Amino acid sequence: PNWLQKTDDITSSIKFDKGKINFTFTGNVSLFQNLMLTVQAFVKADIPNAIFNIVGDGSALKTLEDYILENNVTNVQLYGRIPSKEVMDILQQSDVLVLPLISNDVINKTEPLKLQSYLSAYKPIFGICSGVGKEIIEENNLGISSNPSDIDDIAKGFIQMLEFKDKYAD
Repeated sequence: PNWLQKTDDITSSIKFDKGKINFTFTGNVSLFQNLMLTVQAFVKADIPNAIFNIVGDGSALKTLEDYILENNVTNVQLYGRIPSKEVMDILQQSDVLVLPLISNDVINKTEPLKLQSYLSAYKPIFGICSGVGKEIIEENNLGISSNPSDIDDIAKGFIQMLEFKDKYAD
């Protein structure tokens, strides 16, 4: 079982542009998070006035940075690591929380730990995952899910989340 560790949350020094639609990922930036395909799909979705914020650090961050620079991607922002006490403020500034994971037998059977913090923020969740994570999101009407191996399905999911976000806005 996973549990959410309560922290004394503080305001983050990071401030998202409130005039934009903020899709946000927080946490470990590794190959397991499937962020390269997620970023490519976000770019392909070409959503006007939207930005994909990636807050975190990890082994795949340099590869993402290189891709963004080499392809002149302007609608994806990398923020790096922040103190855990600032994460809730980041989640609250977001319009949609993005939960991408590769699909494999082990990951598909595991409840994503990130889901706990995302749930506590009361924001729509875009699951780019299979298995248990997808089931929790869809069965509880928390958002929608896309096939984590299909760039077109992920791009379509980003667009569909706009309608979901508006339907369930505060």
